[in-house]
Amino acid sequence: PDARISVEGHAWYSNHRSKSLSEQRAVSAVMHLIGTGIDANRLEWVGHGADQPLVIDTDRSNTEANRRIEIKVIEGGE
Repeated sequence: PDARISVEGHAWYSNHRSKSLSEQRAVSAVMHLIGTGIDANRLEWVGHGADQPLVIDTDRSNTEANRRIEIKVIEGGE
């Protein structure tokens, strides 16, 4: 109950909307966590856009894994 959680949004390809889209993904996940009872003060979020891809490929159909949310415990939770 004292763990701090980071929610990171990612986009699957780079364009003028990828940063805001990844932020929207992160905020949506945070709102869901708050809705399940997690205290908002324990949460932080960031949108990375397409800056941290899991898959690099010129064919966009192979890069859907980059469209994701990562949730990390950043403090506490032992």
